[in-house]
Amino acid sequence: KRLQFVLSELSKISDEQTMRQNRVLFMYGNTIANFIRFLEKQAKKSLLKRLASNRKVVAAIQEFHEDIDDLYKLLNIAFIQEMANWCRQWDEERKHQEQVLLDIVSNQQTIRAEIQNKDSDLVEGLAMLKFELDHKAQDNSPATLRAMKKTFNKVVSTSKAKVPAIPPWFISSDDVDFDAKNFFDCGSYSSVNRRTWGKGTKVVIKCLLMDDDEAMCADWFSFANMLTKGPWNHSRSTNNSNAALIASSSPSEALSTSI
Repeated sequence: KRLQFVLSELSKISDEQTMRQNRVLFMYGNTIANFIRFLEKQAKKSLLKRLASNRKVVAAIQEFHEDIDDLYKLLNIAFIQEMANWCRQWDEERKHQEQVLLDIVSNQQTIRAEIQNKDSDLVEGLAMLKFELDHKAQDNSPATLRAMKKTFNKVVSTSKAKVPAIPPWFISSDDVDFDAKNFFDCGSYSSVNRRTWGKGTKVVIKCLLMDDDEAMCADWFSFANMLTKGPWNHSRSTNNSNAALIASSSPSEALSTSI
């Protein structure tokens, strides 16, 4: 609705050069493109990952609204009252959506279906939940934390999945934009990708190729713990086919060869 209003205001501007100079067209297109990518990514998530990433989804939607505020400013639209309105509406909608998610994960049939889904990356979803419970409790609502704990315990007890201790430097594959099949180097032990982490940090991802989950966990954490004193970031991807180490590629590309 807010973007539709911006579009209607843009259609009133006949001076194309003015729109280009103040970058409003670029920002409008970029805002829409980013949000579409965000929605497509959320649609592909398993239930456990959706629950674990709830706080990040909330933050992303709020940032999207703030980008629209910037468009209002560029168009010289009176936005103070409108901003107050969307803040109030967003707070109400956020609480409603949180309750919808909590209702979904409280359904035992839904949980059983999630456990049986071979494509759901069960262990990584559990690792993401454990990270939120152990390291991000203060950033989640009490209701969400209770749902996370209940869901985590239920899935672990039912599936017998083994989840390793999750360190504070854990970064899930959910935070990184990469395609495991699109690599620039590959050996018998691993493949290497260049992708984006967070809001644009260029990273190198090393995926250790293993079939056994327990061996994967043991080998990856042994490898990562050996590197924890280094000036880079680490990520543990716990899906069925690989584990991923993320090392920041700045300030030099030499880092990619030192992994």
